[in-house]
Amino acid sequence: MKDFPEIKIVQGWIPDVLSEVPEQEYRFVHIDVDLYQPTLDCLHYFYPRLVHGGIIVIDDFGPWRNKKWPGCQQAVRLFSKQSSIPFAAFDSGNAVFFKR
Repeated sequence: MKDFPEIKIVQGWIPDVLSEVPEQEYRFVHIDVDLYQPTLDCLHYFYPRLVHGGIIVIDDFGPWRNKKWPGCQQAVRLFSKQSSIPFAAFDSGNAVFFKR
């Protein structure tokens, strides 16, 4: 990562460390945290900071035959319902939010 000095790595349990993430706007966010609470907290944190035209991609949305990551899908659906922000789900197992 030495070629990217502007990157700050914040270690820890995601819900606990989001307050340590530098305040800024985002154009692209990729969330790959698998679990319910970290996924939900990331959506609540990053979506308001997303620029118009920005995108959030969520891994592990599913559908998965073995129901491996149900919490991720539940978090995406809850965030969408509570915020009235639609998302798109793809056969690749990803979900995507676009900020309009």
